Order: sequence, then structure tokens, then C-alpha cells
Amino acid sequence: TVPVKIPGEFQEKVQLIRLPENSGKMQAQSVGIHEATLNSHVDFVLTVDSDTIIGRKAVQKMLEQFDEKTGAVCGEVRIMNIKGLNHIVEFLYWNAFHIWRAGSSFFGQVSVCSGAISMYRLSALSDGILEEYLDRNVEVGNDRYITYLFLKHGWRTRYASEAVAITDAPTGWKFIIQQVRWNKSFWRGIFFSFPAYSPKNWYFTLDMALKLVSRLLTIILFLWTIMLLFRGSFETVLWILFVAFFYGLIHSVAG
Repeated sequence: TVPVKIPGEFQEKVQLIRLPENSGKMQAQSVGIHEATLNSHVDFVLTVDSDTIIGRKAVQKMLEQFDEKTGAVCGEVRIMNIKGLNHIVEFLYWNAFHIWRAGSSFFGQVSVCSGAISMYRLSALSDGILEEYLDRNVEVGNDRYITYLFLKHGWRTRYASEAVAITDAPTGWKFIIQQVRWNKSFWRGIFFSFPAYSPKNWYFTLDMALKLVSRLLTIILFLWTIMLLFRGSFETVLWILFVAFFYGLIHSVAG
């Protein structure tokens, strides 16, 4: 058990809840949200990861994104350990928020509100979303799944670029494991997000379709390159790698 010290001026405002055992993120969220529903003064719920530090104005900037049709808002996640190959990781994070989430937020249809820093409307959670979220034991991609549920129930999801959170990004093999987990989350999400695909969520539907095509093309290109390598067509392989480079460049810019 990790000791937690609450400063004296906050002891009357902070309620610390300890679970008897490590039951996972979903269980911790459900317990915290349930406690929030017992307080009539609570309108929004903020979730953060244990290794995340949020900025001083993060909560205020996220609240400013809520209107009567918005159910969830995510902030921007930056990494604190920027050195060596982590500059590549920094770019991936920058691209994910400044391009992908910023673009989809314009239409109110962010497809993943990052669990590192997200805020949810409590009344929306209490009105069926939390129950549906807990009914499916999602071990991978629960952030993606709960965002889908907000879109399915007709709520907008947005991104607050000035709500900054800093996290300790994984490196080495841990980074690869993270990326594999996120890709598993995407492939599972393609199927369990079907109820959210609709003309009303046209941008979300189009975005998911393009991402699916993009990943399928990547797999085909990879397999084709391997096949040509075994056939000994070196010039053709160089051409394919050249095309793949520009495909990746366009994909990263397009989000």
C-alpha cells in the first residue's frame, strides 16, 4: 500500500477511498463515480492516471469546454522524460492530440478521451452509460470504450488543448507493449463501437473507417514487402519502402 498524505487545508474536502485489493481501473472508477453520485453538489468527474501530474489550470480549461450537449472532455498529455528515442514518442503524443483529437473535437466527436486526463458529466454517466460500461469487462481499451458510449448516447466529446497533464512515458520494450495494447484496443473498438456509427456521428464513423483502411493497407504493404524480399526483387522492395515512407508521412499529418 502506498502512503498518501493529504495537506491539512484539503483534509475536509478530500475523501480517500482505498479498495481492499487491486481490482483494476474499471472497478476503481466505478467506486469513485458511485461515491460522487451521493453528493448532490458534484456535476463532473475527473479521472487521471496514477503516474500523471495535471497542470494548475487543467480543471478550469476542461470545464470551459462543456456545453449542454457535451458529455466528456479530455486534456492534452505530454511526456516528462524526453531524451534519446523518446523524442519520437513525444512526436507521437503531439500528433495524437494537436492533430487527431483537435480535428475531431471541432465536430464534437473525439473517439478516445485519454484516461490520463479526462472529465465526464456525472448526469450522463448516471443515465445508463456507467451501467453499460461496467456490464462489459473491457480489459484493454476501456478509455476508448467509455468514449464510444458517450457518442452512442448522443453526447459530444471534446478536447481541451490548454488542459495539460504530464506523464512518465514508457520506454524500450514497455513502449512497444503499450503500442501493442493500444492497437488491440483499436481492433476491439472497431466491433464494439458499432452502435455509435450513425449519420449523426458521421465524422466519428468516417474517421474509424479511414483508420481501419489505413491499418489494413499497412498490413498488406508489409506482407507484400516480405514476399518480394524472398523473391529477390531488391529494386521493387526499395520502391515499396519509398511509397511506405510517404504513406506514413501522409498518415501522420492526416492523423
